[in-house]
Amino acid sequence: MIDIFLQIIIFLGAVFQTVTGIGFAMITGPFLLISINDSYAIQVNILLNIILSLTIATRVYKYANKKLLIYIIMGTLVGLPIGLLCYSNVDVSTLKLIIGCLVGLMSIRLIFASKFINSRLQSSRTNELITGFISGILTAFLAMPGPALATYMSETGIYDKKTTRSTILIYFLFAYSLSLINHIAFIGVKVIAYKTAIYYLPVTIVGVIVGSQLVSKVSEEFFRFLIILVLALTSITMIFSSLL
Repeated sequence: MIDIFLQIIIFLGAVFQTVTGIGFAMITGPFLLISINDSYAIQVNILLNIILSLTIATRVYKYANKKLLIYIIMGTLVGLPIGLLCYSNVDVSTLKLIIGCLVGLMSIRLIFASKFINSRLQSSRTNELITGFISGILTAFLAMPGPALATYMSETGIYDKKTTRSTILIYFLFAYSLSLINHIAFIGVKVIAYKTAIYYLPVTIVGVIVGSQLVSKVSEEFFRFLIILVLALTSITMIFSSLL
């Protein structure tokens, strides 16, 4: 029963990520951590995200903002080692609580920015580097590079749905691949992580196929709502599960 529920969650995560550019790690991550109750759940998330990103990357690459990607990636390279250090020294319950609080703050900030135009974050190379730095930490630490980048792109108010979705998806392919290399080199990836990722691969691919059919039906306004919804639900789930 728990396995069926987890498969449904993974399917929904794949659909959300295909439609919005984010959602897989934030939706499936908490439930993988809860069901596996071991930090290798992060590695399962990384593996599934790489495959998911690969299936979509070639179709969205031309729409991604290449200049933004360069600076985000530069910041990520600096943040990844710190994330690995955190991953090696923090227990699972603390992982859940930290991510719940961080994502909660991001969703609140995004809601506030959507209501008041003058509260929006200014687009700048410095802010892009900082966003990449935070994303790098979250990638290696929690397999969740999406919240910081999605929040930044949404807050600035200058990126449309297609650009936001495409840029995040291409960034994911880089971030998760680099994170996996670092995990293999400095921490090691458990064999069971590979086996678990392969087991949940079919339902992930089905989610990508369904999500691809829904992309054109999502408006700009609803797209923004979905991003905030994913962030908020992730925060609530992680904080709640850390207290169990």
